[in-house]
Amino acid sequence: MVNDPVFKVITEIDIHLNKLNSGWNPFKRSAKKKIESLINLKDILLVQIEGTIGEVLDDWALDNGELLSQHRNIFRSEKREVETETQVFFNQLKTKYAGMSMKLEGEIPRHRKERKYTPFVDYISARTNPWERLMTFFFRNSNLSAEKISFANKIVEEIKDFTGTYNQLNALLNQEKLEHTNLSRKYGKNHYNLLEERPEQYISTTERGYPPRGFNRPIEPARSSNRTIVIKDVRPGEDHNRSELADTFHSALKVCQ
Repeated sequence: MVNDPVFKVITEIDIHLNKLNSGWNPFKRSAKKKIESLINLKDILLVQIEGTIGEVLDDWALDNGELLSQHRNIFRSEKREVETETQVFFNQLKTKYAGMSMKLEGEIPRHRKERKYTPFVDYISARTNPWERLMTFFFRNSNLSAEKISFANKIVEEIKDFTGTYNQLNALLNQEKLEHTNLSRKYGKNHYNLLEERPEQYISTTERGYPPRGFNRPIEPARSSNRTIVIKDVRPGEDHNRSELADTFHSALKVCQ
């Protein structure tokens, strides 16, 4: 559970953004402008450290309130007395968080924390989409996959509430990377990239050969074809497949201050 109220607001905004981004609907007007305005609100919340959440929301609403009130149903007017879903959502944010402080706890600004936890959010989003759920059902260890998603969520929460220095945050991530390694090995998965990034190398080669000769067909000249060879730095006792969550850790640790 995240304690920072600003990150709680940002999390709820992300959930609403996912709803607005849930797919094209021929019976609704585009949500593009609402999405852009809510992303702008997130950006403001990430850098503001003075006043209250309610003050930030009110200031933002001065320029965006009318946009929130526009209905998207193409069969009805954009302007109606009933509130839009985004208006209801925004008012709920104000009710829950208006009096809470924007004060930053710790040394690391929120926008830099966001850069650190974004790779984990992307991992969770990728692993929970319908296609990946189907892949997990047929080809992956479902229990391990569920534990990894839960583990990634824990990392996101830890980063959001972290109050130490940037070096201490990297130390925490390295410690959690070791814990993830132990989790994978517990399930018999010793991926070759668990502790090191070990990027794959791609080598392009050109091969020449003659096409098959058919009945009464003249001999054709040799043709060239390109082929890409993938080289993996796999050592004895390691699996040949990569761990996506391990790559997520490597990406987060490379994010600079």
